[in-house]
Amino acid sequence: MIPSTCEELLAPLLGTVSVGSVTDVNGGRGMFSEVSRVVFDRRPEGLPVSVVVKTPAHGPNGEAARTSGAFTREAMAYDTILPAGQISAPRCYAHSDDGIFVLDDLSGARSVDQLIGASPADARAIAAALGAFHAHWARALHPAALRSNPLAMIPADRFAVGLTSIREIWADSLNPDIVATYEALAARVGDARAGFAALEPTTVTHGDPRLDNIAFVDGEPTFFDWQQIATQSGVADLAWFLATSLEPSTRREANGDIVAAYAMAAGRPPSQIADDLQIAAVYPGLMSLLLATRVPESPRTSELIVTSLRRIGTLLADLGTIERLDAT
Repeated sequence: MIPSTCEELLAPLLGTVSVGSVTDVNGGRGMFSEVSRVVFDRRPEGLPVSVVVKTPAHGPNGEAARTSGAFTREAMAYDTILPAGQISAPRCYAHSDDGIFVLDDLSGARSVDQLIGASPADARAIAAALGAFHAHWARALHPAALRSNPLAMIPADRFAVGLTSIREIWADSLNPDIVATYEALAARVGDARAGFAALEPTTVTHGDPRLDNIAFVDGEPTFFDWQQIATQSGVADLAWFLATSLEPSTRREANGDIVAAYAMAAGRPPSQIADDLQIAAVYPGLMSLLLATRVPESPRTSELIVTSLRRIGTLLADLGTIERLDAT
């Protein structure tokens, strides 16, 4: 975007503004949206000097987000869930029906590159924040419009297409054992979805709590990109974070402490969380089969897909998830 184009884009949402500069801040981290930092010369009262503006990505990924309802879900999160204040998130100043969001500028906050992975201390803080959020919404009334258990809504043939993508596009970048793990999971989609659906309690989940969707503001984890919000087992969020955002060696060393931090905040026994995690790992496992079909629109996106497939497949193997499915 250039400033004049940005002014036209924002006018229906904010009124008359004068834009001084527009800077891309996405850096290849998101697949569904393009993210820009906008600095105003003139703005309406109540609007900060700079904001972040999210717009749908061009091409098939942005279209997939639109048709899947991702932007509608994110609007619901900012309108209905996040005002309750149970988790730190950027303020949303305005949004449109077609996926434009005007949000707090978090460019000055501390962020951690997902490709590098979280430290044990950051991982514990993130797990505790998720646990507290899940504990609140496990007790509170879930908004009726939220989708429930998105794994159950995905046609089984899409997982088969994802496995084909892993074999034909990504296998050369993965250990053969990891490919075999995905093959085993794809053969047990029915059991995986049934086991996941049985996990209790259900709560409101972020759906995609990975490092590229988290910043640290005054030391507190702040979560954005609420496009995959849903009601399901809260341990799905923990599994997704562990699987996508820690190097396997770090995760193995810190797993007990991270699970304990989540359990304490969620008000549940750590042993119960660890048991649920073994099944909840099918959430990132099956979702990664869909990730494998995404079009890598930048070198970073390609690296992010490979890294995620490697980490998620390793988590499934470490937890013995396939063996657990076979035993149930």
